[in-house]
Amino acid sequence: MSNVFLVTGGTGKTGKRVAERLRARGVSVRAVSRSTQPALDWTDEAGWDVVLDGVYALYLAPAEGSRATAAFAARAAQAGVRRIVLLSARGVTTPGYFDDQEVLARQFVEGETGVMASGADWTIVRPGWFMQNFDEGDFLGPVRAGRLELPVGDGAAAWIDAEDIAAVVATLLVDGGHDSKAIELSGPQAVSLREAVALISAETGRHVEYVPVTEETYRDRLRASGLDDLAIAVASAGLSAIRKGSEAVTTEASGASSAATRLTLRSTCAARPTLGADTARIALRFYSTPTKPLAAFPTFRVPECHSESPPAGVLGHFVGAVFVAIFGHVALSAGLRVRAAR
Repeated sequence: MSNVFLVTGGTGKTGKRVAERLRARGVSVRAVSRSTQPALDWTDEAGWDVVLDGVYALYLAPAEGSRATAAFAARAAQAGVRRIVLLSARGVTTPGYFDDQEVLARQFVEGETGVMASGADWTIVRPGWFMQNFDEGDFLGPVRAGRLELPVGDGAAAWIDAEDIAAVVATLLVDGGHDSKAIELSGPQAVSLREAVALISAETGRHVEYVPVTEETYRDRLRASGLDDLAIAVASAGLSAIRKGSEAVTTEASGASSAATRLTLRSTCAARPTLGADTARIALRFYSTPTKPLAAFPTFRVPECHSESPPAGVLGHFVGAVFVAIFGHVALSAGLRVRAAR
């Protein structure tokens, strides 16, 4: 009998959190990556059957740059997998969302199409930029060094906590109920890079500044670091959504503009240390109120806050966003109290 819940990218930003939540639900979990046993190697199709043996439901978080998503989904359905939840990216089917829509569409839409055609029940989750980029991802090194340079100008993003993504994914895998839908996820409020680093500075006592750079300068630095042209194009396209303002729009605010089912989640409130052991511990919280009733999605339940009420002037939410598949999926995974600035 197939009763295993398979989590690909089991050590990644979303995968490890999805696995934790599934285990808390009492189901049998197999979290796999290139370093697990059995191992998942996207380039070795001969090894896929072992990974898929006995699997009932699959969380499919594609490896960065992998074109194997569609093939793996098809193999999963053939192996008896009944339900697939695919991690994609916000905006990949929205014309003009990125400067280079085509390069991101190639990364994601092919995989989405393959999952839809696999024969299994499916749901696609399209989150925006992760908060975890600030303390687990691409922004961590520069933040520790005190200077974050990106080609996004004064752009902002409605950063999402990977914990919120995991809460949605785990519910979809175990309870189902949202088959054949694409769900776009964001945090409830846009926060600019300049505001984000100011918050980090204020809460840690370390000076961190954000310095806008040109697209050309950013690409040159990526090239000097050894990245190939495709990786550079993907990184630049992902950041362009922040610069253009696409990522600043919450999913609630843009709800009527897309065929995708859109949902704004309340952030989790668990306090977590961030930015590493060499930085003052941060034990702060997100404060937010839901901007949209979740009645249309009754199975989605994100933990409520049980902390003190937010002080006057608190706007409520902080950093997060996409780069797991291509933007490694971003964020300050605990949340900083956002003081009134607008």
